[in-house]
Amino acid sequence: MRLIKSIILIFLLTGCSAEWHLNQAIKKNPAMAQISVYGIDTIFVRDSITMTDTFTTTEVDTVTVTKDGVTTVVYRNHDVIRVKTIVKADTIRYTKTITLPPQIKFVERKKGMEKYGPYLGLLLLILMMVSIFKNSRRG
Repeated sequence: MRLIKSIILIFLLTGCSAEWHLNQAIKKNPAMAQISVYGIDTIFVRDSITMTDTFTTTEVDTVTVTKDGVTTVVYRNHDVIRVKTIVKADTIRYTKTITLPPQIKFVERKKGMEKYGPYLGLLLLILMMVSIFKNSRRG
């Protein structure tokens, strides 16, 4: 009698493994085990640079030239010329794609205990109920 109770107690205290639950989740959603693709962006930012130069002339004038993020302004005031060049901040994007293999591995389990386990549990439960019923009639 004690042996049957011990076997039933051991059977009831053991549960499904984490692997079994993982396999069930993969069966419900196979996309969990697919390859993942991640993109990583690296950004390089360069500060703006200003260069100034001066030379002489005889007229008054201002000329502004803008091309490809570089602005050059020429100030001419009689015999003084000032050149101001402004290079705007530049951003370089470097994108690298990393492909990771699936982190979840699906491994088939042997079907022996899974197939007959519920029947064995039901049989042990019936035996325990019969044993308890017999003990209660005696006492």
